[in-house]
Amino acid sequence: MKTVKLITCNESFQARLIKGALENEGIAVAIHNENTSSVLRGMPVSITGIDLFVYIDI
Repeated sequence: MKTVKLITCNESFQARLIKGALENEGIAVAIHNENTSSVLRGMPVSITGIDLFVYIDI
């Protein structure tokens, strides 16, 4: 399996909401940088954004 970056979110809530919607449709999702965004709050999204990755079969 390979992962592909789907979106970068500003907030953990937004990332979790999208993850839940995708998983309800049977799409496996991984969240990356969730803790970094909490610790570095106020920094630019390019540094602290929460990335959502989806798994694809090749």
